[in-house]
Parts: sequence; structure tokens; C-alpha cells
Amino acid sequence: MDAELSVLQKETFFDLLYKNPRISVELMATLVDRLRKADETIELLAFLEVGERLTKTLLDQAMALDPGTAAGYLRAGKITHKELAARIGSSRETVFKCFKVLAAKAIVKNTDENILVARSALERLKNDERI
Repeated sequence: MDAELSVLQKETFFDLLYKNPRISVELMATLVDRLRKADETIELLAFLEVGERLTKTLLDQAMALDPGTAAGYLRAGKITHKELAARIGSSRETVFKCFKVLAAKAIVKNTDENILVARSALERLKNDERI
């Protein structure tokens, strides 16, 4: 994605906002969205263990991507352990180990094209049960 950036002086930026209130509204909407996501991340880090954070992240990914199923599983797409670690605030090694445990419990499956997450995990998270 190409982008063109400019640096604005503080006074110029504020003048722009005063003259175009819609920019202020859009900026606030973006900031609110980012704050909500930050709050969710903080909540995940504070209250859920790595396995639960990993499962919730994969379920969120699956629901955003395609809520379709594959024999009782939701498709979360192809995502690397490194990307997952960055999303849940953990290390790649910890995600790898946790992934192995979740796979042994049949909560996740790794195929060539997708990571699959068991629908039962979604129900367990909804009911605040441990994974």
C-alpha cells in the first residue's frame, strides 16, 4: 500500500480540525476503536492464561474471517505462531508449546491452508469455562 505523508505544525493541525469538524469526528472514532482494542488486550493479559488467550484470538480471527465450519471446526485462516505471539503478548516458543497442548486436546488443528478451532472451544469461552 502506497502512502504519502506530511508533517504538520501543531497550529496548522488544529486550524484544520476547526475548519473541518468531520476530521475531528473521524479521528475520535479511530481513537475510540483503538482504545477498545487496547482494553480487550489488557483484559486478556490480566485474566486469561496463554492457552485461553490463544484460543480466544483464533476464535475471534475465525469469526471475522469466515464463520463457516469444517467438521465442527471454525476456520481461522493461515497465521504464523510469531503473529499470534504478537497479538496475545507472548513469545513464539510459548505459542508453539501451547498450540501443541491445544492440538492434543483437539481444540485446534493445523492444516496446510488453515488453523481450525473447535466450535466447542467457543461455547466453553462463552460459558467462562477453562480451556
